[in-house]
Amino acid sequence: MFAAKAEIVPLAVHPAVHPILEAKRSSFQRDDGLIKDFGVKKQVVKSSYSVADGKGMSLESFDATAKEMGVGLGRQFWETLFAAVNEAVAETGNEVKITNGEITRAAYLQMLTKPAHGFDEQGKPTNAFILTPEAGKKLEMQHAEWMQDPTFVEEVATIKRRKKEEWDEREARRRLVE
Repeated sequence: MFAAKAEIVPLAVHPAVHPILEAKRSSFQRDDGLIKDFGVKKQVVKSSYSVADGKGMSLESFDATAKEMGVGLGRQFWETLFAAVNEAVAETGNEVKITNGEITRAAYLQMLTKPAHGFDEQGKPTNAFILTPEAGKKLEMQHAEWMQDPTFVEEVATIKRRKKEEWDEREARRRLVE
């Protein structure tokens, strides 16, 4: 079931958080200090199996049912996550307009420029674009083409440098609170 959920919501796109414990509420704090409710509610996926014939569930049926339930939970989590992200994006003005599913060079640069970036302990960026497989392949091809232009390469490098400096400043100001 958890493997099926991970297919819908890959672990790489889970937000970096402290371990989540059962709680009545969940919230996050934006960079501007505003605390927002995440809107996570108990999620339920129901399934039933007829035992009218007096037989138990076969292992294959059990696996198929568990996968179906995992996919259902994954979809519910995905919808909750993206609803919160889309609301925050709209409120903070970090929205990038994509017309007809076409990510232009200018839109790509906006997608790098607008959000705050995070980095791991080795200084590698932790941000990720979440796209359909088709859109991801298309963007990879476009990106390879754009990287042939030295002006574009310099623009991207400048944005990445600036985002790393901003992150370093945020981390230097951050206080550990538990």
